[in-house]
Amino acid sequence: MKLPRVESQSWAGYTIDSGCGRLIRDNYQRNLEQMARFLSAYGVPLMIVLQPEKNWKQPWWSEEEAQDAQRVLKDLPWYDRAVRAIYPGLSDAAQRAGAAFGLHVADLRPVFRDRTETMFVDPVHMNDRGNEIVAQALAGYVMPVLPRAASR
Repeated sequence: MKLPRVESQSWAGYTIDSGCGRLIRDNYQRNLEQMARFLSAYGVPLMIVLQPEKNWKQPWWSEEEAQDAQRVLKDLPWYDRAVRAIYPGLSDAAQRAGAAFGLHVADLRPVFRDRTETMFVDPVHMNDRGNEIVAQALAGYVMPVLPRAASR
């Protein structure tokens, strides 16, 4: 299935091909599994981190994030549908790879619940405040396992 030309803006009713979503999910899972195999051969621990993209935060968007979402919708009218179709598969792939290799999966989505300050500079990249929140959350996941990892 080909994407319509962006200039045409003929995105009404456009669907994301489920086969494409599965391909993205399966490639992501395979990449995570390859990282786990490679790193485990060298005794390096791996943790999978799920950071939400801005659409997930939608009920708690700041005014700036809401305005940015309108710009994205205008410039990339397919983006919201693509993310809603693809992101859940990425989350599932991370959970499956984590379970298969005994890896910790840190899902950071709950960390952003109810936070209304601006944290995204675009649909997937965080600003300084968002990165600070990620770092604090990751410290909570990493600190308890550091002594175990160091003793290996």
